[in-house]
Amino acid sequence: MPKILLAQITPVLHDKKANLILFETYMKEASEKGADLILFPELSLTGYFTRDKTVELAESIEDGKSIKQICQWAKKYQLKTVFGFPEKKDGNVYNSACMVDSDGSVIGAYQKVHLWDEEGKYFSAGENYYVWETDIGKIVDDLL
Repeated sequence: MPKILLAQITPVLHDKKANLILFETYMKEASEKGADLILFPELSLTGYFTRDKTVELAESIEDGKSIKQICQWAKKYQLKTVFGFPEKKDGNVYNSACMVDSDGSVIGAYQKVHLWDEEGKYFSAGENYYVWETDIGKIVDDLL
């Protein structure tokens, strides 16, 4: 049975550097405890209410510095990792969840479909649901 660690962190609003320190701390601990997968909260990379800074804080999967750093740690700690971040993609910004494999490769990113209240002011809605097949089972996300 896979071992999963839920990292219920309180992200520092607008401070990716501080949040990355939290990520590595929890990823290291999860690895030491033998976890296969660590899950961070929605928008954990930037904090939730980024409002007018959302576009500035957004990163793309392909070239985001923070994404690359998290991928390196996933490989270092041999840990599948899911985290929330504002994703820059195709001229839009999405409230996304990224899944990184334990080899450091990105399995995929899910763009939140059901936006609540003021989220629609700052994020575009995703259009698809994904099921990520992994060696520890299937991972799926969203309210249906």
